[in-house]
Amino acid sequence: MSSDSPTGADAVRSYTGSASKNSGQSRDSEPAAEDFLGQSRKTSLMEHQSADEGTTLLSLGERGVIEQARRHAGRRRAPLLLGIGDDAALLTPPPNKLLSLTCDMLVEGVHFRRDWSTARQIGGKAAAVNLSDIAAMGGEPAIALVSLAAPGETRACFVDEFFAGLTAELAAYGCQLAGGDTVASPGPVVVDVTVAGFQEAAVRRRGARAGDVLVLTGPVGGAAVGLALLEAGSRFPGSDKTERALLAAQLSPHARVREGRALARYAHAMTDLSDGLGTALSLLTEDRGLGARLDREQIPVAAGLRQVAGRLQKDPDRLIIDGGEEYELLAAVAPRRVPALWRTFARLGLVLYPIGEVTASAGLFWREAGRETRIERAIFEHFRLGRKLEEPPRT
Repeated sequence: MSSDSPTGADAVRSYTGSASKNSGQSRDSEPAAEDFLGQSRKTSLMEHQSADEGTTLLSLGERGVIEQARRHAGRRRAPLLLGIGDDAALLTPPPNKLLSLTCDMLVEGVHFRRDWSTARQIGGKAAAVNLSDIAAMGGEPAIALVSLAAPGETRACFVDEFFAGLTAELAAYGCQLAGGDTVASPGPVVVDVTVAGFQEAAVRRRGARAGDVLVLTGPVGGAAVGLALLEAGSRFPGSDKTERALLAAQLSPHARVREGRALARYAHAMTDLSDGLGTALSLLTEDRGLGARLDREQIPVAAGLRQVAGRLQKDPDRLIIDGGEEYELLAAVAPRRVPALWRTFARLGLVLYPIGEVTASAGLFWREAGRETRIERAIFEHFRLGRKLEEPPRT
């Protein structure tokens, strides 16, 4: 494939893009400004770049960025046969297993702000949101590809720390960086990660049955409160341990891969809470005309949520149901299989919370003190209700 349309395992194949190919410039030479941003951007970039800003992607060059990615990727191991440095990655699939694939994109100003998050946190979150999709289907992540779009004036240390955070989060779950692509962006930083995993069988969102027990792998609402704190002016690590934990839930989430693999043996249906608990419940039930009843007192809530929500004048129920950007898993399990599931989680040292049950009739309801009330939801959907964060400063 031509160098101006790179794919596969060449992790930082072309910051110069088609400009380097058409100009006849050697890949051993230093890329010119127009290679990254085009002729129209060359003058303005050089005018705004001061000597004390440190090394940028413009001055680092594509080989330097490739080495950043390669260094953080570490030693190759099975099933990866060939990683960064060629036109595509090669891997050997385990026998008799399904290949699972997912990708997720993070856009500066929509999913993160560089004055809120460190580069390492952004890299870690970019990995976590993809690992969570594999976990939600009961898979085991194996390799990742990352595409990164960034302005040429982006500091090289930002990209280096981004790769450090990304690969550390991947490595925590046995997943390897196998390659990817980069491209110059005249606008915000954009990150797109693809993760491939393997599994014996898949657990889908569809499959819940009336009477199934709904189980959750951890507390909810923390990420939403963390976002509210950031919007109110708090910055990591916050003013106390409670704020630190809530900000970390938003900025440094983690996937529940072990929990997903354990649940896969028992669950009729499963998904993560990336778009909120309410959306996850709907995904498990609406397609089959089912509903859900939640025991309000059984919902595990992030420590300090109600206290901080009150201080920020936020409705805690909205944060719990509609918060999103959380990567706990929600699963529907047949009642007869719950005792065995509990024993499995206890043996593995994992935590699980029963929060309600799937109902034969549609609708989502709270159950508390013998009464039922309908759960009101605010549905998040990109392009319709997506929120753009305040424009971050360029660094």
